Amino acid sequence: MGYRVWEMKEEEVVAANLKKLDAVVLGIRALNTNERIRHFMPDLLEYVKNGGTMITQYNTNSELEMEAGKIAPYRFRFAGQGDEENSVVTILMPDHPALNYPNKISTNDLTAGYKRGACNFPDKWDRHYDALLSCHDAGEPAREGSLLVANYGSGYYVYTGLSFFRELPRECRVRTVFSPT
Repeated sequence: MGYRVWEMKEEEVVAANLKKLDAVVLGIRALNTNERIRHFMPDLLEYVKNGGTMITQYNTNSELEMEAGKIAPYRFRFAGQGDEENSVVTILMPDHPALNYPNKISTNDLTAGYKRGACNFPDKWDRHYDALLSCHDAGEPAREGSLLVANYGSGYYVYTGLSFFRELPRECRVRTVFSPT
């Protein structure tokens, strides 16, 4: 991907360091497995508000509700565990900036690498989120919560239930990863 990855230690997750980053990526299940992350969220959300991008990868606790201002900038709720092994992916908002910059994303980009699984899509979300994709297995209804993007201040908050981690290096899969400029 061309990024240098900085896996921050807990004491490094501070506003001064976040200002150096292009994007923050929270690893899969980070909200389920790291209780300290909730203490970092005010700084992380402020980073987004000031122009940063934060991507939260899927979490598995269907009881976890993303509380506005505490875990995410706006509320959303998980539907529960799901698995879309052979998904048909439909782009719902092809002109959305997240699908056009820095590279144009098409359904061809999303069919080969992402048919291998998706987990825990939200079933309800605040109107500030844009649902960019829908996914469904044969015979199943379409689910639109696989990729949510919200403008927050000058930045973007992204939640994905897609298994993007399968495309990242093996050593980054279950860790909280931050990508500096």
